[in-house]
Amino acid sequence: MTSRLVLKHQTPTRWRFCVDSSVPLNWALLQLDLEDAFPSHQWCLRLNQSKCLIVISSRSSLSINPDYSFEFVYSALVDQLNHQGCQLSTIPLSKVEVLKPSPNRVWLKVRSFLYPVVNAFSASLSLGCLLLASVAFALGLVGLYLPLFPGLLIMLLSTFLFETALDLRRPFVA
Repeated sequence: MTSRLVLKHQTPTRWRFCVDSSVPLNWALLQLDLEDAFPSHQWCLRLNQSKCLIVISSRSSLSINPDYSFEFVYSALVDQLNHQGCQLSTIPLSKVEVLKPSPNRVWLKVRSFLYPVVNAFSASLSLGCLLLASVAFALGLVGLYLPLFPGLLIMLLSTFLFETALDLRRPFVA
């Protein structure tokens, strides 16, 4: 298992990291090394050995770029953990967000016009299928008691019509 340093929470002046390491860490030595890397008059450190958490806070409001301060804190913490025997990358992982490509404006106008029309058509077809399904259900129910009448087949047809009515409305009511 490899070692990982995961940023759990971040504010402009505070960072909480979780250390997931296969190498047993000497937390007392790590505390001393981090106090050397982050002087106490500028930084506040808190280590939680049971949860493997390291919290680093700045005592002053950072007037520099917050991304730069994160890079500084991350690289200093990685250096100290690498001295402990962890093999961490000095490049922090970043979150990736995939955005949909923007659709064509003409297609948006056509779609905004067609959507209500298709919705109304779907509603009318669905209502027709429901009415037909209720008639078929009533005939099938009566047909179950009459000899030589295909009541069961008509009940299956009404079930199929009911499912079709639901499927016709599903894209518009989800």
